[in-house]
Amino acid sequence: MLEPPGKLRLDGLTAGLDPDSGQPYGPIVSATLLDKPADFPAGHWLRLRVQAIANRLRAWSFDQPLLDMERATVDYRFEHLDRACLAADKLALRQARADHDAAFRALAEAIQSPESSAPSLLYLPLAPHLELYRLEDAAGQVFGLWLRSPENLDLWQDVLDEQGDPTSEHVGRTKLKLERQQANNWEAPAFEVEVFHDADSTQVLLLLRDGDEWPAGTYRLTFRYHRNHGDETGAGDHRYDRPVKFRQGKADPEEESLQLTM
Repeated sequence: MLEPPGKLRLDGLTAGLDPDSGQPYGPIVSATLLDKPADFPAGHWLRLRVQAIANRLRAWSFDQPLLDMERATVDYRFEHLDRACLAADKLALRQARADHDAAFRALAEAIQSPESSAPSLLYLPLAPHLELYRLEDAAGQVFGLWLRSPENLDLWQDVLDEQGDPTSEHVGRTKLKLERQQANNWEAPAFEVEVFHDADSTQVLLLLRDGDEWPAGTYRLTFRYHRNHGDETGAGDHRYDRPVKFRQGKADPEEESLQLTM
């Protein structure tokens, strides 16, 4: 059976439910993957190491090459670009994705101690459902979340300028939003969380910017899939308008959420 265009990446995975039984897969898995050298405070050395690699990963974003490739495809279709230029953009994107994945692997591998004999979560087969792991150091302090998806989540990426600041352009359709429960309301947490993912958006790391431990509380992680970027309502050239991903005649964004307690 063919799926309708614009299929939400979390179909059948609503809030971590088994699509067959409708029951939860179980509580969030606590992945204690880390070992602590005897001469370091528990967890502190690890968070510093992970944060140092995360700082380098920001330089390996492939948002601009992906945007260039999307627009080159349009230009080629309208014969504004020849085949050689299109091939050059394809090679540039492939190299950018490879560099990004290499940097992401370095970050993911840093989460596990080199002395540990356990296989890295990075290389384990993906489950047929969405997985969410709570990352703890040897002292039991949570310092991040690891999300694994069997399908490309097509995560939203702001296109950055040469100074590393966000521009008005973006690629991808799925935004992540983390909220913390405060009394009866859901609010943005007071701390800043950074999202790192591989080029396929199947493995995602959420880490605090300063490498601190995660404050205790109840959180909600929301996936918002944008079917319509609204390009056709903006000003300027509409050559690069991205298609609206209708489903059953509707183009409204879709949301799914996971709730977890730290």
